[in-house]
Amino acid sequence: MNKKTGMSIRAKLILTYLLVLLLPSIIIGWRTYQSASHEVEDQLVSNATESVVAVNEIINSNIQSKIDAVSYFAAEFTDEGTNSEVTGGQQLL
Repeated sequence: MNKKTGMSIRAKLILTYLLVLLLPSIIIGWRTYQSASHEVEDQLVSNATESVVAVNEIINSNIQSKIDAVSYFAAEFTDEGTNSEVTGGQQLL
């Protein structure tokens, strides 16, 4: 019998099955990884943006309350200073 030198039918079948089963699995796994990676990145950016907005609102409200307090006390001191100057000026006359 004349036998060709090369791969046996068994080896060819194993190689074919490996290609048919592994190649699609590798492609599906790679695409799933890429999709999940992009989704996680998008969620991180979204959460970071929300955190920055929340911190910005907290800082603005704290600073605004300080600005309001300073404005109030400045107006009070100005009114007291103006009243004492007027009263003081009348006392001198």
